[in-house]
Amino acid sequence: MRSVLKRVEEVTNALKELNVKNIKLINIKIAKNNPDTGGFKLRAIIEEHTFIDVYEFLLAGKIVRYSYTLVKNNKSVLRYDNAPHHPKIVTHPNHKHANGKILELRNPHIEAFISEVKNIN
Repeated sequence: MRSVLKRVEEVTNALKELNVKNIKLINIKIAKNNPDTGGFKLRAIIEEHTFIDVYEFLLAGKIVRYSYTLVKNNKSVLRYDNAPHHPKIVTHPNHKHANGKILELRNPHIEAFISEVKNIN
């Protein structure tokens, strides 16, 4: 199992691939008696008016909720998440928002998101 703090470290290291200017831990909550359960939000500044927000919630070390969002000029450009609001998507609840469309998401990992961000920038 991985702790919430270990996952924050893993995500921070993955975001560094984008040569971000700053990574800030916005929020973190860890269960009192279980370091493997809790959630966090990070913001990685890529450049002025462009950033990535990462939210994950872990239960017993497993990511059970997530949202990875690229924002440019106050508009969401790309988002991966597993909110259960698009049941018609084959990969439900995993899906992505891109170019105003809701699409299947077969690889719902931060590394895949970062790879896609590299192709956008």
